[in-house]
Amino acid sequence: MINLKKVLKKFSKKKIKDGYYDTAIVLLKKNLKIEPYNIETAKLLSEAYLRKDLYYEAFVILENLFENLKSVGRDTKKVMMMIERFVEKNFHPYFYSAYGDLLLKVGDKERAFQNYVLAGNMYANLGKYSEALVSLLKARKIRRTQVLDSQIVEVASKSGDEIDLLKFILADNRDNQEFLSFFVKEFISADRLEDLERIISSLRDPVLKII
Repeated sequence: MINLKKVLKKFSKKKIKDGYYDTAIVLLKKNLKIEPYNIETAKLLSEAYLRKDLYYEAFVILENLFENLKSVGRDTKKVMMMIERFVEKNFHPYFYSAYGDLLLKVGDKERAFQNYVLAGNMYANLGKYSEALVSLLKARKIRRTQVLDSQIVEVASKSGDEIDLLKFILADNRDNQEFLSFFVKEFISADRLEDLERIISSLRDPVLKII
């Protein structure tokens, strides 16, 4: 008896090899609906998207596979290794941040922290300050450090109005004069004196009001 799933998978591999990516994608998507936990099928589908330079779609296939496996209590180690290789090969802050989310779901807080910080720095270097703040704040929920708070201030000084966020950062560092001086210098350097004055005037802590 012919195993239709194996035939479709073999045919899909040939189509990818021959450059018929759209055909392979259609076939593999159908196969993945039948076998939503099939790692090899998901890997092939992700590869087909990559061949078409559809990086986001390729990543989402692996991300969904992780979620499907985790939802039924299956082992996710293999797919996490696939995702890690994908992220390292396709260097983009979105993938590092999303990988951080997955690491957090499996309880690997330290590596999630590292990926969030890396994503935040990459976004900041691209001038995408709002996205950078999102990633850095995710890292801060795991662990607060002065270095991280300094990065957040540096990014926030170049972005839009982040008064509420910065009030909390200042409050957590109220006894650190070095940090408070850094905070002021960053806003002066970014030519945001008015915003700096608004932030300081909104503070209730008398210690912070004199910075």
